[in-house]
Amino acid sequence: MNHSNSGRYRPHVSRAVLFGSMALAACSGGGSGERLHSPPGEVPDVAAEGRWSSVIDWPLIPIHVALLPDGRVFSFGTDDGSAAGGAVPTGAFFYDIWNPSSREHLTLPNRTAVDTFCAAQLVLPQVDAGVLVVGGDTFPRPEDDPTDPAVPEPFVGGNADSVVLDYTLADPELKNDESKMGFGRWYGSVTTMLNGETYVQGGESRILASGTLFPEVRSVAGAYRVLPIDTSGLRYYYPRNFVAPDGRLFGYDTTGKMYYVDPFLGTITSAGNLPAANMGDDSTAAMFRPGRILNFGGDSDGAIVIDIRDGSPEVETTADLSSLRRLATATILPNGHVLASGGSAVYNTLLGANLAAETWDPVTGQWTLLGESAVPRLYHSSALLLPDATVLIAGGGAPGPLDNLNAEIYSPPYLFTAGGKVASRPVINTAPATLVVGRQFDLTYTGGVPAARVVLVKTGAETHGINFEQRFIELAFAAGNGTPKPLTVSMPSRASDVPPGYYLLFVLNADGVPSRAKIVFINVAAETDPAQDPSVVQPADRAGSVGTPTSLTVHGSDPNAGTTLRYAAAGLPAGLGINPTTGAIGGTPTAAGDYDVVVSVSDGTRTASANFLWSIAP
Repeated sequence: MNHSNSGRYRPHVSRAVLFGSMALAACSGGGSGERLHSPPGEVPDVAAEGRWSSVIDWPLIPIHVALLPDGRVFSFGTDDGSAAGGAVPTGAFFYDIWNPSSREHLTLPNRTAVDTFCAAQLVLPQVDAGVLVVGGDTFPRPEDDPTDPAVPEPFVGGNADSVVLDYTLADPELKNDESKMGFGRWYGSVTTMLNGETYVQGGESRILASGTLFPEVRSVAGAYRVLPIDTSGLRYYYPRNFVAPDGRLFGYDTTGKMYYVDPFLGTITSAGNLPAANMGDDSTAAMFRPGRILNFGGDSDGAIVIDIRDGSPEVETTADLSSLRRLATATILPNGHVLASGGSAVYNTLLGANLAAETWDPVTGQWTLLGESAVPRLYHSSALLLPDATVLIAGGGAPGPLDNLNAEIYSPPYLFTAGGKVASRPVINTAPATLVVGRQFDLTYTGGVPAARVVLVKTGAETHGINFEQRFIELAFAAGNGTPKPLTVSMPSRASDVPPGYYLLFVLNADGVPSRAKIVFINVAAETDPAQDPSVVQPADRAGSVGTPTSLTVHGSDPNAGTTLRYAAAGLPAGLGINPTTGAIGGTPTAAGDYDVVVSVSDGTRTASANFLWSIAP
């Protein structure tokens, strides 16, 4: 793919042409996904397929989306060319704030003179600090003026600008950041670090046609410092970077080169290569559990799990998707499944376009094919989990076979009963606005069905199939008596499980139905205090089989003599339970799968937690 021209715009396709093209976009067959589509003309079985909304008009092609801490959606991308008088449009002209509750748009001009087309964005991990947008294209493009002798040949886009959205204003405003970056970055990546700073890597630069060679860090105050780390051997295009369990940054480029970065020591360490079949600029990824990453799309219909829990990546294959999905997007759902949306068999064409939603279950490792959207979503499409547990799926085009100034809302099957009615949901009544790493918090909820899970999903900031922020964390809890129903929930004690920023807090009932989320904030973690904090012995990964009794005792301790410790667990294999006073886990497994288990020990305020994998064979 020649991304040096990927900002070029194709003429807008009318809706009549768009829907006339649907016959070309039939789903490809193959793969392991179980087809659940209703036959043509029949009412969809929403309990099995989920439900798609009607197509919603959008004032721009939402190439970039981010969930704001107040529940609104920030999007920017490009228009139909009218803002540029019919010239090649860019992200320089306006942006949009959409309210999912009222379905109202607030579209505002970009007065920063910064072209944000194909930039990178994330919500800053300080309260109401705004949304950071770094880099992007350069407009007007210098190569459009062949008489300018200063234009390098070949020209490569990429600006060094940094802007911040202030969403607290009545009319949210993009503002120029305190300083510029050291390098121009077009298709770069941003990652929140554990100290609240922002790590920036990759992207093409006007100066360095081979790609930007050095990453940099944005301080909390907005100043940039270039790191002495040579990344010239890595592809520039949206590096996939994640905070690893050991606190370093783990990443891989779209050619499959894996690495660890320590931004504090200024080092980069090679960590091997991913299978070539699972790579490509058009692949997508999600950290579905701490230290475990699902990657799919790209050059095949296959999917892999990258396990970085012990500091050395291990790669294993999981089930294939229903089809090859180039340019798909991975979105983590409140039940811990990963949703695949969009994509086609041939890059950015309608040939083999897959209209179906498809979810991957991390326990079974299987994909389930669900209901179909009305619109193909290919290059420059986006997807974002909303607080009501639906998914906004939008955009696509510029360039593309269709330029989609529209969106759809997908409601997964967990929102419906077996009879096809809207399911009764738990309601979170009270929960803190700020959660603290290594501490317990109290939550109350109402609902006819008892709570079975409490989870956190980091609010999303997504573009080009890459969500820079999303991750899923299962929380251990203990239930009490009363109305509303009380839960005592344990936060992870490992800061790398929950990097600072905003999260969606969900309660799921025993039927698997999620509440509406409460958006909560997690600050930079304080240093651990060995004189106060309890500790837990890390269990090794375990294996068992269905029908065979098994047991494990979680061992916790506390530095303060006489402290009563309480134990809790989440994600246990079906059929197992934990004794809250002894930490003994026992029972007979009833369902096969790979279970990501979290155990915690608490002194009533402070917690210690550990994660491990418990594999149950059939």
